[in-house]
Amino acid sequence: MIVIAVIALPALLWCLFRLILPRGPFEMDHGQVMGSFSILMPYWTRLFFYIATVSLICAIIARGWDLNVPALCLLLAFVNALLFNGFLTLNYENYLATRYPRDGSQGVSSYTINKYALVLALGVSAVLLLLAGLGLAAWSMQ
Repeated sequence: MIVIAVIALPALLWCLFRLILPRGPFEMDHGQVMGSFSILMPYWTRLFFYIATVSLICAIIARGWDLNVPALCLLLAFVNALLFNGFLTLNYENYLATRYPRDGSQGVSSYTINKYALVLALGVSAVLLLLAGLGLAAWSMQ
């Protein structure tokens, strides 16, 4: 049962965020200043690369100690952290291309509620799965 819940966590969070968040489109840049999110983006990507690295190392250690469920949680945290970084970068590049077109015309935001909920769900599930995996590993070693 735990395995199914762990695998379905990003989808469940996406549905929850999809229902809770207001309708889009959302702005990624603050105050209509082109590229202002690019100041924050390295911090987010670096944080989730750290989460991915810690998750992968801990998953390898947990699997070596024959702790299968914590290893699965940690491995999925690794995958979700990498997907978070990938989709955040992809969505921001798409946002910049549609919001600030090269021809000088007025662009529109392409960052919809579905994209925002996906990135948010992947990030939250990566953190939750890392904490759950570490907690289950500690609990199993008692």
